Amino acid sequence: MTHKLIFNKTLDFKRLLKRTKISWFVATSLLVLFLIRISFKVGKIESWMWVPIVTVSVGSIAAGILYYFLVDHLASTPKIKFLMTFVSILGFIVACWLSCIFGLDQVGLWH
Repeated sequence: MTHKLIFNKTLDFKRLLKRTKISWFVATSLLVLFLIRISFKVGKIESWMWVPIVTVSVGSIAAGILYYFLVDHLASTPKIKFLMTFVSILGFIVACWLSCIFGLDQVGLWH
């Protein structure tokens, strides 16, 4: 008995939006907890504390969306799935690195 894999683009897009909302919620919650902890220690929250965190979170979410599209939609065989996973991991590293550079450059800590 074989099971045919049927793609429903609307349902997949809804799942993608749901996962993106969850990742945004987790990233925002961690950011708020971090800023509350810092604000008690320092007394005020400065932009150099939260801008890099937000940009790296956005870069990570973008890399997660890249992984979702590459592995779940383009990978058909195990070899291609392994290759797409490898490309997604490289894309995740590049996205995090570039978003970190962008965040540090926005606050003037990257020269």
